[in-house]
Amino acid sequence: MALTSQIATSVLDESHLPDLMALSREAGWNQVENDWHLFLTQGRVFCVLDDGQAVGSAAILPYGDDFAWIGMVLVRGTHRKQGVGTRLLERCLEELDSDGRAACLDATPAGEPIYRTLGFEGSLRLTRWQGEAGGATSSLPDSNSVPLSQPEAFEAAVALDAAALGAERRPLLSCFARRLPEAAWMTEDGSGAILGRNGDLASQIGPLLAEDEQTAITLLDTALGQLSGRVFLDVVDTRQAVADHLQARGFTQQRPYLRMTRNADRAIGDATGLHAIAGPEFG
Repeated sequence: MALTSQIATSVLDESHLPDLMALSREAGWNQVENDWHLFLTQGRVFCVLDDGQAVGSAAILPYGDDFAWIGMVLVRGTHRKQGVGTRLLERCLEELDSDGRAACLDATPAGEPIYRTLGFEGSLRLTRWQGEAGGATSSLPDSNSVPLSQPEAFEAAVALDAAALGAERRPLLSCFARRLPEAAWMTEDGSGAILGRNGDLASQIGPLLAEDEQTAITLLDTALGQLSGRVFLDVVDTRQAVADHLQARGFTQQRPYLRMTRNADRAIGDATGLHAIAGPEFG
């Protein structure tokens, strides 16, 4: 597999879920079948097959009419350094160029130089924090928090998320709210919202949206107080009060990310109220 142009790619469907879960688990990633299902039903998942099995993957998830997220670029260990990942990324960009969409992703330090050679530019810096839920604040929800099971609260959360990201993603947030209702809250005055989802290794908290850091911290404590076990959060680096609060709760930094865009003729969303993203695979 010396020339990436000679590597055949295919579009997957749900019959390949076991292969896809095998890829993400081999990499030690946090996705469950519900996450892959979102990519398969709301976007497109490309793969390279070897003897009928997926040995590499990359997914695009359209948001609105103008851009899409790229994620889940994975290659089985036995097929690395053969151009599989590069070809799959090229296929994603070919699709998005054909659709007239900008490409967005959250890159690890290892991936950042590769993406820059393909025309991506960096913007928002993020850090993954990990720790344990529950603890001293584990109690009844904050009295000013409303569960997103209430339709009006959910609609307000969708609107906050759309403003921060630059496009509405109702199916994604609806899936998150069903999967982890303990982490799905809105402030009573509509100034902030938090969601999360179950994962293979930990609960992932995000997006976390609020007009200020104190509101974000209150929502975060509400969610963490209802959960137990390991938790991941991907926090915007400029949210120092949130980071300090997590550190005080015993959370530690795991890895950095850089938000990157390609062919974006305008800013993607307004990150003013964004404190933690939904995860690098979803943005």
